Amino acid sequence: MKAPLSLEGFSDLLTVVQVASIFGIAKSTVWNWAKRLDGFPKPIKLGKRITRWKKADILAYIESK
Repeated sequence: MKAPLSLEGFSDLLTVVQVASIFGIAKSTVWNWAKRLDGFPKPIKLGKRITRWKKADILAYIESK
């Protein structure tokens, strides 16, 4: 049985580096998934160069798989 994923140390908004580390993938793969993978959570633009993902969206995506 798979242990439940805990993102307790993370804030409610995740950076691309944090999302990449959760999935064990490269940052470029996160961007690729966000663009092309149906169902993968879309990022939120907070500024010109600031993008985040909702932690709840990432957890929901993981649970759906």
